[in-house]
Amino acid sequence: MPFQEGLFALIMGVLLLASEMSAAFGTFELFWRKNKESEIEKPLPLEEDFPHVDVFIATHNESADLLFNTINASTFMDYPDKSKVHIYVCDDGNRKEIAELAKSLNVNYLGLSENKDAKSGNLNHALSMSHSPLVVTFDSDMIPRHNFLMESVPYFLIPDYQKNNEGVWERISSEKRNDSEKVGFVQTPQTFITLIYFSLIYLLKPLFLMNKIFSLKKLMLCEIVLILQHTLVQTQCFLEER
Repeated sequence: MPFQEGLFALIMGVLLLASEMSAAFGTFELFWRKNKESEIEKPLPLEEDFPHVDVFIATHNESADLLFNTINASTFMDYPDKSKVHIYVCDDGNRKEIAELAKSLNVNYLGLSENKDAKSGNLNHALSMSHSPLVVTFDSDMIPRHNFLMESVPYFLIPDYQKNNEGVWERISSEKRNDSEKVGFVQTPQTFITLIYFSLIYLLKPLFLMNKIFSLKKLMLCEIVLILQHTLVQTQCFLEER
């Protein structure tokens, strides 16, 4: 702490330390709660049971270059029948260049001339034109992994599947279907594209990879390390400026 730099510097230092400690505590609490919960096992559905999915990419005034990364990555998501994946660029800026970008990437474009109700109005407009049983929403700066749908969609099919005595997932009849196990919402972990993050992931890759996907608990441990490192860097920069 900058005890020798005056009252103002001391107050700013205390506030900075408190904010960083609060963020670190929140991460620890999230990890603790996650560690207490029992994980829901993901079924392995038959390929023909994967439903149609609408993918909404909401945008207002983001650049075409930024949107290209998100739209392009969305087109490469794995799925048994790619014709069941319907990608929509939801643009409440109603911009010609974004419509042309969507066309060049062979995805749908939903322009909205008014920004009524902001992002929620944009998504509600898209939902009014949706016909698929499942909907995915991405922000304009999100880049999904290629296995995003294959890792999330099966949870919605939990009521239709159960494991037999040999531990193999099998489809059950409609009479045995348990609607109390219906899943209405799935949220996946996300992270940010930063050099320090991917450098850490690369160095500790053997510890973080499990069945070719990231373990949520291990990712949160990584985030804790990054928060602590970020705190030290910010404190050092603050003292150097003083």
